[in-house]
Amino acid sequence: MAESFPFAALLDAAGGISVNGLAREIGLPRRTVHRWHQAGAVPPASADRAAVALGHHPAEIWPHWATEPWSTDDDD
Repeated sequence: MAESFPFAALLDAAGGISVNGLAREIGLPRRTVHRWHQAGAVPPASADRAAVALGHHPAEIWPHWATEPWSTDDDD
């Protein structure tokens, strides 16, 4: 199973906005983003979409992105 990506890094990339604001920015339900916040991690299958929605490549947010083995089996 793949590792998750730190939620704090995503929040920093969004400019430190609120969790609700981040949900709006990336176009996902607040409940989903709050789960990530509580867990402290973004699932691998969602990390790419979240980063791109903020205008970043995932490797800009999580430097280990390119070396992390992951699959799309882990949804939100």
